Amino acid sequence: MKRGPILLMLLCMIIIVNGCSFILHRPLQPLSETEIWEQVHKNTGSISDFNCEAQLILESGIRRIPVNAELYYRYPDWITIRTFAPFGFKIIEASLQKNRFQVYSLISNEYITGNLDSVDISTRFKLPLPNIDLRNVWKRLFNPDRPYDVPAEIKRIGKYHVLSYAQGEHFHEIWVDGRKMLVNRENMLDKEGILTYYMSYSGYKKKSGVRFPRNIEIGDITRGVKLTIDIDKFKVNTHFSDAKMIISVPTDVIRKEL
Repeated sequence: MKRGPILLMLLCMIIIVNGCSFILHRPLQPLSETEIWEQVHKNTGSISDFNCEAQLILESGIRRIPVNAELYYRYPDWITIRTFAPFGFKIIEASLQKNRFQVYSLISNEYITGNLDSVDISTRFKLPLPNIDLRNVWKRLFNPDRPYDVPAEIKRIGKYHVLSYAQGEHFHEIWVDGRKMLVNRENMLDKEGILTYYMSYSGYKKKSGVRFPRNIEIGDITRGVKLTIDIDKFKVNTHFSDAKMIISVPTDVIRKEL
């Protein structure tokens, strides 16, 4: 084969590859904060409630605690979690409604209640829990309103719209995939710009008109702990009864108010 056709072929391949690359990585269209959130919530949909089966993995250093769980959430501020050992043996039931928490341990037969703002649950129960309220995660992903009253500073980094909100001495970054218009990651930075905790979302799946992330990772850098939530089966907007949310305890349980 002559050199001319070979060079022409290579040139065509370079143009095609670069052209495809340009299409895949073209600059994001500038959007306002309102436009970004409108598109995100159009893609995710909204929820009044959801329940799911999931595997929770708590990690701290070399310590790793995997458990199976059932999660029930009702907008805006009620969440109940039931954890199970292998073979379906229930270990702990925990519920948080507004600022009030309940924890029932079937192992120790204790029913512990208290106010969230006066008790550090991670320290009290000696569990590697990140200092993050899961209810706020659901509200940010599925609430049609913007997450904060203050305006966001918007940057465009690669394929992401990055919205940064000043919160006292901290900055809250929300990374939105500009192609899919779904929240991919959240970062909390201190006043020096150092990452203190993060949340990542992936594996979005659409069901009943709602796109839900099936893989959630929450990392608390300050405490050195990480929580991974791998969701298996989930249902949204089924309007389940209060019985699913309420923790029932036996009469002989040891009650403690913290």
